This record gives sequence, structure tokens and C-alpha cells, in this order.
Amino acid sequence: MRIGLDIRKAFDEYGGMSVVAYQFTTYFIDLLNKNGYEYTIFPHRLREWKSMQFIEPFIQELIWKQAILPFEILIRDINVMIYTYPLVPLVATKPSIIFIYDMQYWEEPSERSFTNRFVLSMVKFSALRSNKIITISQFVKKSIIKYLRINSEKIVVAYPGYEHVILNGNTHSHIPHNKYILTVLGTFAKRKNAISLLKAYSLLPNDIRSTYKLVIVASKKGPEWPHVQETILNLGLNKNIVITGHISKEELISLYRHAEMLVHPVVYEGFGLPVLEAMAIGTPVIAGNKTSIPEVAGDAALLVDPNDARELSIAILKLIQDDSLREELREKGIVRSRKFSWKRMAETVLRALKEVMEN
Repeated sequence: MRIGLDIRKAFDEYGGMSVVAYQFTTYFIDLLNKNGYEYTIFPHRLREWKSMQFIEPFIQELIWKQAILPFEILIRDINVMIYTYPLVPLVATKPSIIFIYDMQYWEEPSERSFTNRFVLSMVKFSALRSNKIITISQFVKKSIIKYLRINSEKIVVAYPGYEHVILNGNTHSHIPHNKYILTVLGTFAKRKNAISLLKAYSLLPNDIRSTYKLVIVASKKGPEWPHVQETILNLGLNKNIVITGHISKEELISLYRHAEMLVHPVVYEGFGLPVLEAMAIGTPVIAGNKTSIPEVAGDAALLVDPNDARELSIAILKLIQDDSLREELREKGIVRSRKFSWKRMAETVLRALKEVMEN
């Protein structure tokens, strides 16, 4: 019995889904080795071909997944495939397990570009064809059932872990380690809710803004970026805000370590990895009370309406001024984060794999 691992998502630019795919793959391979399973890893080889470098990544994905991977699976005599990205070859004949990280394109119609609408149909096809679906929160599981009409017994929740931010040790960032409020968005997509955060920050007293910069980890691109720029200028915040652009994993961990707090205003999350990462390091967290965040944070964070700038601002000020509350959230966050583990995630997927192999 040979297992195939399509690890396409594990080597994308640093972001929530790629972190989950990479860490899961690392721990899962270790588990396969310890249990004596044979396996083959399928990286996204097209990226190494010079002729493909100028083709849009999504088209590369289609060519690889639909035209090349099916033959690789047959040649290597794979019995069960695991896909870390929810696209299965149309001609797939082997049992499969797919990862679905969120249902944002169903939940957030504003993000439905032509490409995304095409992806929706492909994901639905893949979900129906697969033998098991791995997802990362009960919230997403309920959304999959709602939008894709999938039997709940087919869907397995395997929570991501925290160990990657602990094992990296002490690192240094190019951001000066003065006092700052941190938010980790990745991009300025509408669901990231940066405008609400900027308005909340602008409502803080002048002396607080002078003491605590707002550091935003996000790339300066996307359809919302011009709106973000305009809002920063209109609110007079250009001297108080640092937008890092893309940074390394090590720099991100350093930012967590030295931040006064993490503020996570995102209105839609499949899991909310920055919340778990911050809690694991001992950084107090303020986060939105919507979608999967309460499931991840429990009582270890201040949860507020992310669309209410005033409520968000009050929570930030309260956390700055209340030393005992910060210490309480630090301690609760560390304890809460230990409920999640990459090893347990790998073990959960292995159990799902055994079920597929036995049927």
C-alpha cells in the first residue's frame, strides 16, 4: 500500500494555508516513517520549468493537476492520494483525501473573481469525489456541510498546531523593538478588515499612539490597498503605522515575541493561525468574535465585534492600561495553545487514512 502526498500548498508564500500544509506534511511524513508506510511525495514540478515561469500560477496548477499528476500517480502505483490543496484531477481513479481550509469564497461573495468562481466549481467536484475531507475547525466543517451538501461523517476536523513558533527560538526582526501593537493580515483583502482596525487605532488618545506604533504584517497590494492608503492619510496616521510587506517566518516570530499585543480584526477565518501563534508565544490577544476565532481562542483572548471600531479601540486601551489583564491573557494564551498540536493533527489524518484504506 503506497500513499501519495500532493504537497503543492506547502511551499507557497508564507501564509496561513501554506504554514498548515508545510507543518502537517513534516509531522505526517515522520508518522508514516515510524509506522512503516510507503509513500511518494509529489511537489509542484512545473515551477522548476523555465517555460512555465511566465504562466499564471493558477494555470500552472491546472496543467500540473489535470494533465501530469494523474500519470505520475499511475506510474508510481499509488493506492491513496492526499491533497493539501482541494483540487483533485478530473480523471482521478484512486481513493483520495483532500484538505479544505475555509469556505471564504462562499461566505464572502466580494472576493469571487472569475478565477475564484472557477475554483469554487472545482472544489465542489473534488469534495464530492474525495473519500475524506480534512478541515481545520468545526466552523469550516459546518460551512462545508451547508454549502457543499457533504455528509458530516466524511469530514474530519484536524486542528493545526503551535510548535513551529516555539521551536524557532529567539530571532530578531528589522522592526525596532519599541512598544508596538501588532496585527498579522498577510494581505489587505476586504475580509482582513484593516479599515476597521485603522479607525480603532485613530480613536486611541494621542499619547498612546505616540507611544505605541501599529505594525501591520501585510503586502502592499490587492484591490483594498489604495483604500487602506487613503484611510491612513485621511486619519493622519502615516507617522504611526509600519507596514512590513512580506517578511520571513523568523522575523514574524520575533514580532510576536516583542509585541505589546496582537490585534486580529479579521471578519472571516477558517482557523486564525495568528491568534494561536501569538498565544503560544505569550502575547496577549484581542480578536474578532466571529467565525472560527472563538473556537480557537476560547477565554484566552479579548473577543470583540471586529466591525465596531469603538469597541475595538476600547479593548486596545484597556489592555494597554491593565497590567494584570495582560498577564492573565499571557498565561491563559499559553495554556490554551497547548490544546493544539501538529503531532495530533498528523495522527488525526492518519486515522482518516486508515479508514479509507480499510473501505
